Amino acid sequence: MIPKESRNELALDTFIKAHPHLLEEMKELSAEDRQQQILWAFEDEAESRGLEAWELALELIAR
Repeated sequence: MIPKESRNELALDTFIKAHPHLLEEMKELSAEDRQQQILWAFEDEAESRGLEAWELALELIAR
């Protein structure tokens, strides 16, 4: 079993790799702000799919 923190990191990494334009848009932000923006984009993606963020995380890491 993958620890929760590792699952979240893996899901966010998978998400950002599928949306490289987000990193380009955020390149001027600090690392902390970039992480927050990625998290918000991830949560927005989950919401747009009618999922909770944890459900999207599970979907992404199950691939």
